[in-house]
Amino acid sequence: MKQLLFLFSFSLLSSFAFSQEIENTSSEEFRAKVVRMLELQGTKERFELVLDQMLDLRASYTDRLMPDFANELKTEIKKEGFDELYNLLIPIYQKHLSGEELDAIIAFYESPEGQSLIAKSPLIMQESMQVGAAWGEEIGERIAEKMLDEKYQIQIDSMEILPPDRQ
Repeated sequence: MKQLLFLFSFSLLSSFAFSQEIENTSSEEFRAKVVRMLELQGTKERFELVLDQMLDLRASYTDRLMPDFANELKTEIKKEGFDELYNLLIPIYQKHLSGEELDAIIAFYESPEGQSLIAKSPLIMQESMQVGAAWGEEIGERIAEKMLDEKYQIQIDSMEILPPDRQ
């Protein structure tokens, strides 16, 4: 009986250790896949562009006091920051995508169609934001009109709006 218990415990511990080894290997493989997908999507370049724009805006304020501040910060973030960001993003992708899904996504982005989508995405995003803003304005106007409608006016009139110090 003791031998059976020992063998069972040994096999359980062995399988646990083996599964941990596979998980660590697959985690590294998964990380590499996520990084490859993000690279294909141009994520790093987009973050660099946003970072440059953000720091250039701030530079107008800080240049007088600290002339090299923005450039030093850009260099530091570009050198180390993206690995940190990738480390924060990878668990999110792990939560929602499998390795097989990432393989398919990478294959798509490496295809001519995927490359076309990547190249056209900034324009699509820009135009989509313009359309979305116009749509949002229209929705806002409809809400304002409804609020002025008589049947809703009664409800609005009966609402008591308290100043922040009385809420």
